[in-house]
Amino acid sequence: MDNFKYPQRGTVVTTVHPKSLMMARVRIDGLHDTVSENDLPWAERRLPDGGAFSPLLVGDRVWVEYPYSGDSRRPVIVGFAQDASGGIANVAPEASGKGDPFQPPAVDGAPDGPKLSATKDYVYKRNGLMEVRSSGGGWAMTHLGSGSTLGLNDSGQYYAMIQGDMFLFTSGGVKHVINGDYELEVTGKYKLTAGEVEITAGAVAIKQG
Repeated sequence: MDNFKYPQRGTVVTTVHPKSLMMARVRIDGLHDTVSENDLPWAERRLPDGGAFSPLLVGDRVWVEYPYSGDSRRPVIVGFAQDASGGIANVAPEASGKGDPFQPPAVDGAPDGPKLSATKDYVYKRNGLMEVRSSGGGWAMTHLGSGSTLGLNDSGQYYAMIQGDMFLFTSGGVKHVINGDYELEVTGKYKLTAGEVEITAGAVAIKQG
């Protein structure tokens, strides 16, 4: 069929290959409308350099090509297809500027995150995580289930807002060099366990609340 000489748009209908070959089945618009899902061919994935794998989800709109001499039995998914059903692009609201973007829990005194600019930022939102690389040079990684976020805002300020316990382990030493004030606020119990404590200070002031 001549149609299979050219790229086709379609919709992912299943991503679970019986032999775990990381393939998916795609229903091509106008060509597979009446074809049973089980009769659709398994499509390969075109991967970026290094073999990084980005998971497909059922319902994803994709482009499919047929590089094996137009053989319709050996399709290859070459990328996501842009769609705008209902006037809203099939991308994250943070990228399009339409819809409801994720709102992390408010944290008193927290710095601003990357400033979002619709259609200009890199946004990857899948599998419960969202990564943003703003056009202004900011970066953030958010765990959508909790709102925990690590990031750099557009001015280069680093921040970490963890909505839960935090654990840090290092098999080596830790040294902080701070050219400014250092402030620590603990609302609960503060416990320090050390083999040896050495404090060098120009002045020490202890106030009991």
